Amino acid sequence: MGAVIPPNSMQEGTFKYNIIYNSTDLDVLPVPENGMKKFYAFFSKNYIVPKAREEFRGRCFIIFVIEKDGSLSNFNIVKNSPKEIGEEAIRVLKTSPNWIPGKLKDRIVRSSYVLPITIK
Repeated sequence: MGAVIPPNSMQEGTFKYNIIYNSTDLDVLPVPENGMKKFYAFFSKNYIVPKAREEFRGRCFIIFVIEKDGSLSNFNIVKNSPKEIGEEAIRVLKTSPNWIPGKLKDRIVRSSYVLPITIK
């Protein structure tokens, strides 16, 4: 269902869970505040194909976490995705507007999201 992230989890005899749920496990999926269409427009407008990869055509995948406050964190480039393409995608994601976080059983939760990026 979710992954447990244990940093600083033991505090004065209590166990603090910092769970990141898979988006597929949620009742309500996370979405960009302005909707996917405007998010992709923002992304396309701000993404600059790195010179080292100008000839690249294909897909790259970025995994990130949507926090309870809608901010984005924990960016990772999926294996086999070109590093330069992924780094530029992360740069743009860090400047993008917040998202509306996902929900599980009417509670706002942290969740992971896989963003496919197609370079044409």
